[in-house]
Amino acid sequence: MVLSRLLLALGVWLATCAFSASAQPTPTPSPAPSPLASPSASAAPLRAGTASPAATESPVPKPVAYDAFVKNAKRQSGLIDVLQKDDDVFLDLSAAQLGHPYIVAPVIAGGVGGEIFAGLVYPSFLIEFKRIGKRVLWINLNSNYSATPNSPAQAALDISVADSVLASTPIVAENEETGHIVVSAALFLSDFENLGHDLSPEPPRSAQALTLSFSGRPTFTLDPSKSYIERVKVLPANVEFLVSLAFNGPPDAVVAAPDPRGVVVKMHYSVLELPKADNYVPRLADDRVGFAINARKDFDDDNKPTPFVRYIERWNMDKGPVTFYLSNEIPERYRPVVRRALLQWNSAFAKIGYPHAVQVENQPDDPAWDPDDIRYSTIRWVTSEQPSFAGVASWVVNPLTGEILHAEIVLDGEVVRSIKRGYFDEIALTEHAQVAAPSCSMLDCSYMEKSAELAAAGSLALAMNGDSQAKREQYAEQWLQSVVLHESGHTLGLRHNFAGSTLYALSQLHDRAFTQAHGLVSSVMEYTPVNLSPPGKPQGDYFQLRLGPYDDWAIRYGYAKFPRATTTQDEVPSLRAIAAESTRPEYAYGSDEDAEIWLGPDAMDPMISTFDLSRDPLEFDANQFTVASALVARLDHLYPRDGRAYDQERAAFLTIMRTYVGAAQLSAKYIGGIYTSRAHRGQAGGGAPFRAIPRAQQRAAFDLLSQHIFSSHAFIFSPALLNDLGSNRFLHWDSEPQRRPDFPVTDFVGAIQDQTLTQLFYPDVMMRLADEQLKVNDPHDTMSLADLFGWTQAAIWDDAGAASIAPLHRNLQRRWTSLLAAFALAPSGLVEQLGYPDDSPALARLELSTLAPRLQRALANPALDVPTRAHLADIAHRVNEALTAHTLQSQ
Repeated sequence: MVLSRLLLALGVWLATCAFSASAQPTPTPSPAPSPLASPSASAAPLRAGTASPAATESPVPKPVAYDAFVKNAKRQSGLIDVLQKDDDVFLDLSAAQLGHPYIVAPVIAGGVGGEIFAGLVYPSFLIEFKRIGKRVLWINLNSNYSATPNSPAQAALDISVADSVLASTPIVAENEETGHIVVSAALFLSDFENLGHDLSPEPPRSAQALTLSFSGRPTFTLDPSKSYIERVKVLPANVEFLVSLAFNGPPDAVVAAPDPRGVVVKMHYSVLELPKADNYVPRLADDRVGFAINARKDFDDDNKPTPFVRYIERWNMDKGPVTFYLSNEIPERYRPVVRRALLQWNSAFAKIGYPHAVQVENQPDDPAWDPDDIRYSTIRWVTSEQPSFAGVASWVVNPLTGEILHAEIVLDGEVVRSIKRGYFDEIALTEHAQVAAPSCSMLDCSYMEKSAELAAAGSLALAMNGDSQAKREQYAEQWLQSVVLHESGHTLGLRHNFAGSTLYALSQLHDRAFTQAHGLVSSVMEYTPVNLSPPGKPQGDYFQLRLGPYDDWAIRYGYAKFPRATTTQDEVPSLRAIAAESTRPEYAYGSDEDAEIWLGPDAMDPMISTFDLSRDPLEFDANQFTVASALVARLDHLYPRDGRAYDQERAAFLTIMRTYVGAAQLSAKYIGGIYTSRAHRGQAGGGAPFRAIPRAQQRAAFDLLSQHIFSSHAFIFSPALLNDLGSNRFLHWDSEPQRRPDFPVTDFVGAIQDQTLTQLFYPDVMMRLADEQLKVNDPHDTMSLADLFGWTQAAIWDDAGAASIAPLHRNLQRRWTSLLAAFALAPSGLVEQLGYPDDSPALARLELSTLAPRLQRALANPALDVPTRAHLADIAHRVNEALTAHTLQSQ
């Protein structure tokens, strides 16, 4: 938070005035284990003493006679022959298979919730086998760079970039006549994907904050004595390995396993041939249309402005339709919903000549059918102990061309339960959600839990309105349909489009006839909130249940067939013509790198946001504040009526307040914000990349924050409600007593207010406010840094002349004064080091100096109650100390 950050930094600065900084040791963070590190010797298959992948083994055992070795082995023949002897698994490689590239695609087949869940696809990679003497190296080929073979550019690359060696396995048997060699499949029994790190629980943020460097995170380590290859399936074009990996961890670290000292994770590895390129034309990407990108650097032509060649990731429709299989894990009542959402995409494909591009089948009634087989794209259903997502989409691509080869969607069934009951457990209101950046050639999408939390608040509204259980069931199914629409869009190559929510007016979204005809947004690739109207207003559809115009347009860019184009460059004129339409309002596009999902507080365009709606986001924000306030006001009338436990009312209250906090975060994006454009120079209807937000709009956004977050009229809860927010009194596994069984309203409200202050006074936001005045013709056209300090001061001290200031507001005023004092006393070097504008200390001192006489006038009021008089006197003392200390510093 800004307050704690400044105070901590100021304290550190004061400490260094007395103690030499050179005497303080510099903490060195422990390096994270690399996923490309060679597996250790302990990761060998069971009882395969001669098959360890460790490159450091010495001496290398002499290979045995091939015929004797394979005599009693069980052989499966196909893409790569696999031999099984007892519990050990070996690859039988021919001479032609050495130096031949294969794609390896890892996926979790059985997980434990959290970050390790069934259906999670890890980035695929290229591998080849290279013989060195009596060993075989597993080489991870570097597919990020390219040049014409045998050219000077290729020669330069050869000495400039490198492949990676993943493992070294001794040759255990060799046929010198045929050239066949046998090596262990040991790589698949290592913790290649660094699962031990993902299994390890994150320490509480409060614990991390206590130290400058935290290195005490408990870890899980692979136990080779408990791990084994469970099943191998060898086919003509692929080999499938199912591996059971056992990890030893600290007690009580994983709830979804009875004992963390032996947690089993099942990993599935698919090994497949590189697809032939004779019937696939890689398609170039355009930054105005949102597709996942397969990027490589090609060094053949230095006349180009960049060596990057960017292909979009898409299916090869010449191979036939994309078929999804609904796994047996999906409850039968939800399968029609999932099917309906998947088939919606055919409406977009039909417009470009592929009316049956997407097909949906049930899982075959065949015990041998494997949902993790790379040949099948599946929809999975998991039950997480604590859901961290609603839906996740991931896919496997050819790293050389961007062709999608396989896809999976994972849905968490426990989220549906939360929506039906109307609340989420353990919601961290004050944590700003961020998602890790996508890696390699695969993009993981987690339709964040916030979608379901907002939907749960809508379910409460239905219950308060007396809607039937059947209607609430339909409501949950509509939410599920919207999630599958979004996630399946990812499996077709589409990225998020967080500008898709700005097409329609809020009045249109409240019109059911309009939303049934047009939907809520221009794209299902938005993070769309529940469309909930305040009491007394008409109610439109709650969720996006159909494709939008942007989705049709993006599918046209990615999949339209250009008959005369036989090469990638042949397609460029047609693709540019499609992308040139991007300035139409229905095709507006902005993705992760523009929004808070990637940038956090650095996200600057309020028209590109997650979980917003309408072409006037501020109108929607006001709508959300009203909706949340109305739900909270009626909450006490719902729970006594249906007899639910008081701790559920507490969870429902927190769920509703997530909507309130979300509205504050969206409103705050206007402060120091900038409108952006992806239009290219000279494009019809386009403009400059950046445009200042008018001061009037920023003032309107701040007024919303003043009214609902900072003013003395915000956060007025009835005592009856606060006393009804009970706690869970059960004590058993996966539960613990709350530290504060009573509701900590002071901490709760303070956290929301501080989070908003953090967003407004974030260094980059303040720097943008300082810079924007240089980018407009009249400095008064946009908000200034002085406005930020002045408006905040006025909002927080709106009751300075009142005879009684409420306790919650007194707390806010104390924290605000401390923030001003921290700014005022911070030396210029510290201000610069923390990234704040140079004017910040002076503006803070100005606000302190104007506050001082206001406090003296307020203290002259004889009607002040005792707590208010004491509070004002204390603040006056703090202000005087800060101003005096600055004067002494200046002398």
